[in-house]
Amino acid sequence: MLTFLLFISLLLHIFTFIAIRLLFQKLQQNGNEGQAKIDSLQQSEEMLSAFLHEIREENDRLLKELDEPTSKNKHTAQKNSNEGVSSAFEEEQAPPYKQSYRKRYTSDKAEDSEYVPPMPEVQQDTVEESVTAKVYSLYDQGYTVDEIAKKLDKGKTEVELMVKFHRKN
Repeated sequence: MLTFLLFISLLLHIFTFIAIRLLFQKLQQNGNEGQAKIDSLQQSEEMLSAFLHEIREENDRLLKELDEPTSKNKHTAQKNSNEGVSSAFEEEQAPPYKQSYRKRYTSDKAEDSEYVPPMPEVQQDTVEESVTAKVYSLYDQGYTVDEIAKKLDKGKTEVELMVKFHRKN
């Protein structure tokens, strides 16, 4: 009996050691995968930051192109300067997209705190009386069915039916 218990104990110990070893190997694999995930995240972050940097450079280049006068504007500016027109007038002549862009994106921080959102245009609701309501009001005013039908360009029987329903209610 004692040998049987020792044998079972030995089997349980072997099984436990095998289970511990398997768990340890899985833990190491997860640790390596975790490092791979961290590396992947770092690569993604670097790629996104490079992309963001490229976009910023492109935006700066676009701003410079928008600020530089085109050949047509240069000719107009030279013509105006020969005529003695002030540079303030030339700035007012800037295309609307430049003015709105500068107002929108190149404002100072003090101006940002003074932002007032645009107010929606208030539109008056129009209420139109339905044909049935017109028939009822004209009938209540004393008009006959024929007069109501002529006034509203409706059939006589249609108006008669509306009046009959009105009487029942």
